Amino acid sequence: MVGVAQLVEHLIVVQEVACSSHVAHPRFWLRFLYNQSMGISRNLHSSASSSTRLSSSAHMSIAEASALSGLHASTIRFYEKEHVIPPVRRDEIGHRYFTSDDIDRLMGVACVAATGMPLADLRRYLTAAQSKSVDPENQKQLLESQLSSIEREQAVARLRKKFVKAKIEYWDAMKTHSEQAIKTALMHVHAAESQLMRMLVSADKTKK
Repeated sequence: MVGVAQLVEHLIVVQEVACSSHVAHPRFWLRFLYNQSMGISRNLHSSASSSTRLSSSAHMSIAEASALSGLHASTIRFYEKEHVIPPVRRDEIGHRYFTSDDIDRLMGVACVAATGMPLADLRRYLTAAQSKSVDPENQKQLLESQLSSIEREQAVARLRKKFVKAKIEYWDAMKTHSEQAIKTALMHVHAAESQLMRMLVSADKTKK
């Protein structure tokens, strides 16, 4: 088994080899990381020039799928239960196992889920994406809805930051015992507080 420092060093070399060889598919990285996690030593240049696909016969456990996809094992189980992902294959004793295609799918799920998309929309988006009759307009609308949600969250975050900075200014002014500085700081606090409250109320109404 390789150490963290050695793995990072190998990743830097692999990235250089992959770029020079025009190897861009995520499966190249998956195979490399999987081999390293299993303690398999391979020639990096040979790996880069050969097929980027993990062996189709390579069956990975849910722990390995979790490590490669970034999704917690319990999240993978939850997504399967909620039909966000297709039913996972199981071996003869009932244990889930994953192939390279499954890992590819989980990586895509992880990226879309990382946007904060609600579960119902996530299920609709991913189910449609796997359909041969996917409607691009519906997919676009789901993403546009999530984009609007992200932008609202960013606006609230900016106002929260403004409010915190105003409060810091207030307490700095209190240390100076300057009435003018305190008065100015309080004005900034009240302004930031008012803006933040309006934004929070508006966001709450939007959710309803």
